Amino acid sequence: MIFEFFKKKSFEKTKLFWIALEKIQKKGNIVYTSLSSEDFKKAKATDQDTNWIIDMMINIDWIQIAFIVYSLDKWWNKASFRSKEFNVWEFCEKFGWWGHKLAAWFSSEDSQEEIINKILDNLE
Repeated sequence: MIFEFFKKKSFEKTKLFWIALEKIQKKGNIVYTSLSSEDFKKAKATDQDTNWIIDMMINIDWIQIAFIVYSLDKWWNKASFRSKEFNVWEFCEKFGWWGHKLAAWFSSEDSQEEIINKILDNLE
């Protein structure tokens, strides 16, 4: 089971990870990325493959908050968070939250750029 989680990844999941890494940004101790519906098509991956990406991002040693914004469908985007200490559940409550203290998410009809800007503005 440990091997399955940490080592073994499908080609599609790995391809999506590389696409996400190409777009990765940082601001202070926050790291984030985004994925479009075209990125999912290109990698032949699904939104379920994003969990591994965000888990890898939060494990960067100096990062306290990691988030990924991605397309769920034509009209909705999802923001998914991980944290080492910061209460992301409380933070996501402002946007219509789900989750718990160290892992939370919300969905929005806003564009990915608008979501990222709102998140960064509210985390400062």
